[in-house]
Order: sequence, then structure tokens, then C-alpha cells
Amino acid sequence: MTVQTDVIIERLTPNRVRVTGLGRYDMSVEAPTREAAIERFRSVAAATLKDAEVTQVTLDVPASEHPLLMFAGDMRDDPLFDAWQEEIIAYRAGRDAEIEAAEAGAK
Repeated sequence: MTVQTDVIIERLTPNRVRVTGLGRYDMSVEAPTREAAIERFRSVAAATLKDAEVTQVTLDVPASEHPLLMFAGDMRDDPLFDAWQEEIIAYRAGRDAEIEAAEAGAK
């Protein structure tokens, strides 16, 4: 099986390069050149995975309540709610008109 993984390649000194794997291949190697460091990374990863199996595991995670759920329905009996919504719509329409005018003037 062939897989690809992301690595970070860092030049430490003129004759030293570090390759660090990201994600599941979290390891670092160093070598004199970029190519040697990449090859060493491949070798170390292959040796690590030689007798190993890469698989996915399903976990049962308890559902958590949305942090804002406690506020749901707070305004259902508020007599100002409908007027507030109308003001929001009017404000947005005004801002949209300002933006459109500014964009038209910039052309």
C-alpha cells in the first residue's frame, strides 16, 4: 500500500536538513541534504510501520448540548421581537445600499 503524508522540510544549517512528518507520521529525521532527509524519513516511517497496521477506529462520543441552546426561545413572548427584526432588516438594507453606492463610485 502506498500513502502520501505532509512533511515540513527545514534547513537547519547549510549542511543539515530536518524533515518532520505531520499527522499520523509524527516523527523527525535529519540528514545533510534535502533528498537524504526525505529518504531517511521514508526509511524510518517504513521501519516503524513494517509490522504495524494503519486503521480507523469508530468512537462513541457522548453528544454535547450546543452552548447557545439554553437561550433558544428566550424572546418568543417578547412584544418587541418583531419590531427588532424589522429594524435589523432595515439596517441591513441601508448598509447594503451604502456598500453598493461605494462600489459604484469606486468604478
